[in-house]
Amino acid sequence: MLMRHPHPELQFTQFLPYGAMIHDGGVQFSVFSRSATAMRLLLYNKVEDLEPAEIIEFNPETDRWGDVWSMFVPGISDATLYHFQADGPHAPHLGHWFDGEARLIDPYSKALAGEFQPSKDGTIR
Repeated sequence: MLMRHPHPELQFTQFLPYGAMIHDGGVQFSVFSRSATAMRLLLYNKVEDLEPAEIIEFNPETDRWGDVWSMFVPGISDATLYHFQADGPHAPHLGHWFDGEARLIDPYSKALAGEFQPSKDGTIR
């Protein structure tokens, strides 16, 4: 006798390459963070710029898929310079060191530009 089971809950299963993926008309940014409560993309015009030209907030309702934050930014190219910023718990005893002011290098980036700029407190972030 054939057993009928309810359909399992649908899950996002499309392979999402992490990092910055170039597409016609823009760039798809995807980064993994299980514990982040907010994510921002900081865009720069030139390597020498110390402050971003634009800050784009990821929307947790539409730009978060489980532990992956992902959004498409139209009108930018493969020469775009960027950092991430993430808010989340600061609980070192649990391994959480979130600092919402820190500028984070994309761990999936293919190349880096510019020179190392240490933070004011000497911490490498």
